[in-house]
Amino acid sequence: MEEKIDLEASIEMDDEQGTWFKFSEEPEYEGFELKLRYLDPRTIDRLRRRCTTVRRGREELNEDKLFRLATEYTFVGFRGLTIAILRRLMPVKQCRTPEGRVLENDEQLPFSPSNALFLRENSYAIRQFINEKQLEWKEFYEAKQEAERKNSSSSAGGRKKAT
Repeated sequence: MEEKIDLEASIEMDDEQGTWFKFSEEPEYEGFELKLRYLDPRTIDRLRRRCTTVRRGREELNEDKLFRLATEYTFVGFRGLTIAILRRLMPVKQCRTPEGRVLENDEQLPFSPSNALFLRENSYAIRQFINEKQLEWKEFYEAKQEAERKNSSSSAGGRKKAT
C-alpha cells in the first residue's frame, strides 16, 4: 500500500529564515550585508490576494500594499549599514536620532522592517540588489527542476527506461 504524504504539512522549505548576502565587493561597502528570503510563487499569490479587493465585479490591486508586504517578507535583515554607506545609497544630508543627535559617518543603523522598507523605496541600488537576488534564486530553482527532469528519464510507472 502506498504511503500518503501531505506536502504542505510535511515539507520544510529552504531559507525560511533568510540568507545573508554581501552587498558589494567594493571597499566602501565593506561589512554591509542584507538578509533576504526567497519570494516563492505561492507566497506571491498569497500576498497578492491580501492586496486585492473586488469592487463592482472588478479586482483592484493595491500595488503600494503589495510592495510593502513583499518587502517585509523578502528583506528580513541588514547589518553593517553605516551613515557613510547610507550616503552612497541615497542622497542623505543628515541622519538624526529621535532625540535630535546627528549621527556620525561610522555609526551603524539598526534593522527594522520600516528601515528596510525605507531603503527599498528610496535606494535604487538596494532595490536592484534585492531584485537580482530574487531572480538568481528563481533561475537556480528552475535550473534545478530542469536538471532533475532531464536526469529522471522515468516512464509513467516510475521505472527507468532501458537504454
